[in-house]
Amino acid sequence: MMPFIRLGRVWLSVYWMMFLAGAVGILILTLKRRQRYHFGILGSVLFTVLTVILGLAGAKLLYIFENWKSTLENGVTLSGVSFFGSVYLIPLLMPLFGLLFRLKPKCSLDAVAPAVAVMIGFIRVGCFFNGCCGGWKTAWGFTWPTQAMESICDFMLLYFLLQMEKKEKYEGWLYPVLMTAYSAYRFLIEFLRDTPRGALGLANGHYFALAGLAIGGLWLYLLAKKQKPEDKSSV
Repeated sequence: MMPFIRLGRVWLSVYWMMFLAGAVGILILTLKRRQRYHFGILGSVLFTVLTVILGLAGAKLLYIFENWKSTLENGVTLSGVSFFGSVYLIPLLMPLFGLLFRLKPKCSLDAVAPAVAVMIGFIRVGCFFNGCCGGWKTAWGFTWPTQAMESICDFMLLYFLLQMEKKEKYEGWLYPVLMTAYSAYRFLIEFLRDTPRGALGLANGHYFALAGLAIGGLWLYLLAKKQKPEDKSSV
């Protein structure tokens, strides 16, 4: 693993460099799609900053909830996040903040869904080099590269969301697709991660993934149910 790289006399954290890369990725995505959502240049920057803040806040809040005892003892630090917190918090608050950009709630969530995928994808690369969030070590010495596995899935999901976005019939569908798909592959990857197990031999990530599957699945079901008859035949 390579948690730090040296640049002259300065040692840089690869994890936080990947966090920065994720933020830049969000900005690039937002700028390239700004005509679709009627963002100006400044609006694109503000939307990016807001997305990063909400994502980081959600990930940190859920981590604190999971580790409340150690947080009481050691206080809140920058280290330690739970990405499901981002996936859960953003759909709760982004529709409200989206009003600042004159976006309908479903449009604000469509705009932010690819951003969530690209940020998590880059940060998981940082996790890989940092040596955290890794997988079980097998009997023959192989360690499952769960960070890289998830990152690949994240970028594949990003591509899928961008393809969906091109079709008007999927307006309002992007975020529930993100939540459902992310929860599905995270549930499977959790079996390979070296994390503490609780009831039924499952980790916290399993239960968060099951919650995401339930919420995202119900969300998609309600969207499909509301869709016009003439649209259903073309989905």
